[in-house]
Amino acid sequence: MINRDSIQKILSLTGKDAPANRRLNILLIVPHAPYPYYTGGARRCIEKIRYFGKHHKLTVIILYKRDRQKRGIRKYIGRYCHNLVFVKDFRKERENNTLLPEKINQVFSGRLVKRLQKIKTVFDVAMFERIHAAVYKPYVKARYTILDEHNIESDILRQYAGFSSSQSEIACQQAELMERFETENWPLFELRTVVSEQDRKEMQPRCNGGILVVENGVDSANIQPVKYNNSNTILFMGHLAYKPNIEAVKYFVKEIMPALIKELPDMKLCVAGASPTQEILSLKELEYVEIEADPDDMGRMGERCCAAIVPLFLGGGTRIKILEAMAMGLPVISTTMGCEGLAVKNREHLLICDTPAEFVDAVQEIKSSSHFRNELRKNSRYLVKTRCRWESIYRQYEAVLLSKLAGTVAGQ
Repeated sequence: MINRDSIQKILSLTGKDAPANRRLNILLIVPHAPYPYYTGGARRCIEKIRYFGKHHKLTVIILYKRDRQKRGIRKYIGRYCHNLVFVKDFRKERENNTLLPEKINQVFSGRLVKRLQKIKTVFDVAMFERIHAAVYKPYVKARYTILDEHNIESDILRQYAGFSSSQSEIACQQAELMERFETENWPLFELRTVVSEQDRKEMQPRCNGGILVVENGVDSANIQPVKYNNSNTILFMGHLAYKPNIEAVKYFVKEIMPALIKELPDMKLCVAGASPTQEILSLKELEYVEIEADPDDMGRMGERCCAAIVPLFLGGGTRIKILEAMAMGLPVISTTMGCEGLAVKNREHLLICDTPAEFVDAVQEIKSSSHFRNELRKNSRYLVKTRCRWESIYRQYEAVLLSKLAGTVAGQ
């Protein structure tokens, strides 16, 4: 483990011989196109590209499915990349390896392998975005390799196995395959990053060597607080093809909205995010549910709502949607799992609720008490501005990386 004392030691090196003066030649492999930009995983990836692209010579190879993803990604990160390579994902060309988890098979592209094999450069650093990208490590030439995890995939699959009786057997099989794949591949990298201390503890027994916690963040400087609207609409935002989000929305609609409407008859739920499945789209038949598919501006969604909800009981890592709602100045109501891993306190930064009755009470309190909701808004906005800035998070990550390459962190 690389601890905060080591990071502070590195950051104190401000002279002309500090490691930060070194410009690296970096390769980043991204097997999931980070677009639309406002999903949590895409945001983390884009912000990393922006930071390292500004400070180093960065080549990014992205596997994409739709042309609009390619256009959107160019818009957000094109100017930060020394070389930006797109590889179209043709599903019919995939080979299904039954010994690999399905999620790994889904991103293994022969075309991407061929592109990597044509690259003669030996990179200073190769970064692999999530465990899915580990299948491409044998085809990369680099002096130092890093696996950046957003969560522990096998843990999510195992949670889902216990959550869904109809899919339990399949999910258990996939969890076992993914755990084996993680255990085999994690030790192959010189450094691994995770988003929370909980994930570090889960990973540590299954691999040797450095694990760095690189927390999730938010671009608080460019997200302005919305003018508070004490409306009768609450907001759920996130990637709407992601199973934990789908289950969270279904739970809220089925278990909480009916009870909430009994107390506040005009309440509505706005579900906003990328790529909604048919399961999500079908909910708009309910008069109290609105579905906003692929909105251009999530801030405009926030302006219409009185609070943001995160009713998650599945998942891993930490939720960027909470940090972004806080940056917008929206009061947040979350389950314990939803805010797990974040430096937040109940009733100081957000409200933590794990039962339908608690969610109903929380919405009522936020709507009825202007003093309380303003305290939540002020405290949470201060938290994200002082602790959760992407620039600071990736600067610390960069400092550790440069020092490890230079051999300046003793005992690592």
